[in-house]
Parts: sequence; structure tokens; C-alpha cells
Amino acid sequence: MEIQHFEKEYQDCPGLILTEDDLKCHLFSLIKNIVSMKSHTINAGVYGSSLHSEVKFFDEDEKLTLIPDLCIIDPAHMSIFHSVEFKVKRQTAKFKNYSSKLFEVGGSAILLELKFCRKQKGIGDSDIKKYKEDLEKIKRLNELIIHRSQNRERIYGIFVLFNKTNIGKEKYDMLKASYHEDDNLSLFYGTGNVSFEGVNPNRYGTGYLTEDFKLC
Repeated sequence: MEIQHFEKEYQDCPGLILTEDDLKCHLFSLIKNIVSMKSHTINAGVYGSSLHSEVKFFDEDEKLTLIPDLCIIDPAHMSIFHSVEFKVKRQTAKFKNYSSKLFEVGGSAILLELKFCRKQKGIGDSDIKKYKEDLEKIKRLNELIIHRSQNRERIYGIFVLFNKTNIGKEKYDMLKASYHEDDNLSLFYGTGNVSFEGVNPNRYGTGYLTEDFKLC
């Protein structure tokens, strides 16, 4: 529901999103208001947040190569001091050392992949290819988690695409239809409904023709 409200905000203010990182910041802010930002971690007296950005996940070779844009985790399965895995040696249980990222998270998770199409021509075939790669990354992570946890944990993926125009939506609809049987994956499409037809690029809102210098 919140993301649908945000779509309406974007349609009312088309300059709200200029980059994919803008989209990430806006959605981070939205999600922050509906999840816990302070919960107990594995370590007594230490708290952690449920919401994080650019967290690296382990691939099949235990390398940190899989990086979703946003993730929602349960801090009860997180440690900033050691691994969440432990070993038993001489009848003594001890947590393993953690990886180079200096924290570790276990349990299930919700992953969000975000995409922003700002092209005047809208969504093209090359964009669809990139979107599919992100969707397959989520599926790949889910399969890894299910296997490693012996089906106790899983990944739920949310793919969010915002299109500045509404051009190319039929390509997105075909992509979404190809994943409709995956219960662990949801896709959301938002549009700014921006039209570039008949726009004079030299006219300011004041009605005068002018020039300006580029800042960014």
C-alpha cells in the first residue's frame, strides 16, 4: 500500500526520482516506518535494525558476490561480533569467526531489487534482460538458503520497477507473467506517466527562452 502511495507522489512530482539511488533512498525511508529499527540481536544487550542496504550475501562458493539493493532481516539472527554459525569442539560450543564484512546474518530474509527506467523511450529489451538477471539472483539466493537451512529458512523477493514514462509496460507485463508461479517473488510496477511529446526543451515555466549552466 505504501509503495502505491509513493507512486502517486511521484506522478505529482516527476522530479522526485532522478536516479536509482533516489528510488532506493525513498523506499528505505518508507520501509523504515513499518519495520523494527531496534531489536535484540544474538548478543545480549546489543540491538540491531531489521532494514539494511547493499548487504553482501554468500554465493555457492561462500564468496560475497550477491548484493540485493535492500534487505529486511530478523536481528535475532544477527551478530556484529562473530559468525552466527558455531562448532562443537571437545564438548564445547563456540561461534565461528565471521567474514571480512565483520557481521553475519542468518534466518530468513526479504530482499528488494530496485530498478528505475529514466529513458524517454521507456523500457527496452536490454532493460528487460537486466531485470531478469535481478529476478534470477533472488531465485538463486532462495534456492541457496533453502538448501543450506534444510528447508527451514527461505528468501522472499520483491522486485520494484519505476518507469519515468509508461512506455514499454507491455514488455514488463510479459516478464511479470513469466514469474507468476513463483510464490516467493512479487513484482511491482510504478510509473511517473511523464510524456516528452511536444516539450520545448528551451522554455522555462516563466515563458521566456533562456539558457543556464550545468551543475550536475
